[in-house]
Amino acid sequence: MLELRDVDVFYGEVQALRGVSLTVEAGRIVTLIGANGAGKSTTLRTISGLLRPNRGTIRFDGMEVGGTEPHEITQAGLIHVPEGRMLLESMTVRENLLAGAYCRRDKDGIQSDLEAVEARFGALQDALRPVASQAQESSPEPPADPAAAPEEEPDPSEQLDALRRLAEEHRGSYELQFALGRALHEAGDAEGAVAALERAAALAPMATGMDSPRGLLAEIAQAQGDRERALRELELLLQHDETSLEAARQLAALAEEADDERLMTVAYDRVVGIDPFDPVPHVALGRMALARGDADTAALEFTVALAAGPVDRVSAWSDLAESHLLGGRLDEARRAALAALEMAPTYERAQELLLRVVEEGP
Repeated sequence: MLELRDVDVFYGEVQALRGVSLTVEAGRIVTLIGANGAGKSTTLRTISGLLRPNRGTIRFDGMEVGGTEPHEITQAGLIHVPEGRMLLESMTVRENLLAGAYCRRDKDGIQSDLEAVEARFGALQDALRPVASQAQESSPEPPADPAAAPEEEPDPSEQLDALRRLAEEHRGSYELQFALGRALHEAGDAEGAVAALERAAALAPMATGMDSPRGLLAEIAQAQGDRERALRELELLLQHDETSLEAARQLAALAEEADDERLMTVAYDRVVGIDPFDPVPHVALGRMALARGDADTAALEFTVALAAGPVDRVSAWSDLAESHLLGGRLDEARRAALAALEMAPTYERAQELLLRVVEEGP
């Protein structure tokens, strides 16, 4: 159905894709996996016509679409749904949906699909009507002289009760379950908040950011001292969120407290993927590699950490010396130990490492 063969793409003189080939058969799901900057977004932008391939072919349903205008590719039925929603915020939800159907001419079919979307996502239209009607019903008749009666602030408890009733009536609405969970959390009802947020997370497991069901569940768990639950929620969040540096760092800190090497690796790998110039995760990954006897990985991580500028350069040089010593690279170990001692002549660890180099040398 969709086939790429040997596709090259350049941004000016910089090559972004080199010889990319993939096939998507009808009825199948294909996932592109790679680090930041590996070319995932560039591949999708090229398929959808936003970028032109410098070499190779892109065929959709037997038709060559490489270099075709984006609107023509869309009309052919090849649709690109961008990351991060990319909604037109000045337009209503309905207008955004209609904008996605601009190529269609079947008005009855469009209306039917709109109704199906509303039903599928928790009958949101029906859920909003009671909010409006309840607000109208709870509003007293205006006094004859508006200046004679000051406006009363809405009762938060009544608002929360109304939200709770709506969420119970529309248990399939992510928006209502999440709104209830957040409101209960702010009101101090941790048990009720957890129940609502768990329903929201089940309805939309792909929700991202710390202000998401999983993020708030992790926050509640930490407040309750439930580190195991917080670790689990943060790990689940990062399975769908590739860009939350805060979640990755929180997971790393909690994993270190729990001495959980697997989760420490998951967290620090994610931090490196988001911010490769942060020396902290490289030092942590290097020390874990050193502990398991992987001298080459340890040396690589400590070298990167030193290039990124760690706060404690003396320890980093000593770590590098130890990794080279473990790998039998005595000359490199000597240079690293001397670099540490040049900055801190009395640093005992570096002195001990240099002595070991001398003892193990020829």
